Amino acid sequence: MLALPQYLEQFEIAEQRLTLLGRDIPELKRVLKLGAQFTNMDSAESKIQLVEQMLFSEELLRAMICGGKPYHAEPVHYIWQRLIDANLVRRAFIGREPYCDYRVDLPNLLRHIGSKTFQNIFFPPSNLIHRYSEAIVAIDVELDDGSCCRGTGFIGVNAADEPVVITCRHNVDPEKGISVRSVSTVSGNLLDVAPAITSDSLDLARLPLSGAAKEPLFRFMDDVAVFDRVYTIGFPYIPHAQATVIGHTGEINGRTELYADKSPVLLISNSVSPGSSGCPVLNTAGFCVGMTFEWLEAKYGEERARFSAALPAGAISSFI
Repeated sequence: MLALPQYLEQFEIAEQRLTLLGRDIPELKRVLKLGAQFTNMDSAESKIQLVEQMLFSEELLRAMICGGKPYHAEPVHYIWQRLIDANLVRRAFIGREPYCDYRVDLPNLLRHIGSKTFQNIFFPPSNLIHRYSEAIVAIDVELDDGSCCRGTGFIGVNAADEPVVITCRHNVDPEKGISVRSVSTVSGNLLDVAPAITSDSLDLARLPLSGAAKEPLFRFMDDVAVFDRVYTIGFPYIPHAQATVIGHTGEINGRTELYADKSPVLLISNSVSPGSSGCPVLNTAGFCVGMTFEWLEAKYGEERARFSAALPAGAISSFI
């Protein structure tokens, strides 16, 4: 198995130099020419010229990562395959003898780089808990009867590029006598937050942060489809066990609208239980596509229907 942490430097080099596709093609060509000499690439000049048309290949990736200096060859194929799997490069045959048989999806690439999700494509989903350990939070509250409980939240970025803690209204609603005792990250850092601002129509609340938040933070994506893989990370109650961060893997099952609440809803197969409310729903690239809230349940005679539900990213980003 590829030793992923060992090749983090190569992943970062790939990100830095692919960024040049969107801002400095001449500099990218210079790097490619140096790498082509080092890696003995045939017909280098003809191949390098094709990057202006966003045409690319694994051979050019090798030259780009090399840049004329010693480099680890082992991760190049892995990086290339992950770019394909993430649809950042797509098959594109040009001419009878294609020098570069893939085309870069530049808008998608730049979106990943700008949102700091690019590095996620090289790691398994378990890395999301580690990488976003400063962006997933436990919200400890006290109820009006004096009892205490814990919910989940996360730090997202609004349109003004400001960080804000996001959770469910029912986790922190002051109108129900709930007071926030502490907000802490997965890594254990306490956050200084302002009083909750709640939505009038959705089970949604935001807690403005005092001070900066540590990147990476969650960016939103509302483009999801049925059977897309999704992940939830939070602090559900575990009977007879200490509180800990828990992850669930699932899929998008559908999108609908609640009659009474006039609320858009994503239906997901991930488990939702007490304490899960406010979990970010993440796609494979680490974009936030929703937030879990109370499950939908009804009884029909002897049958009982229950679905895990989430507010979609569009509703969350509009509110914050």
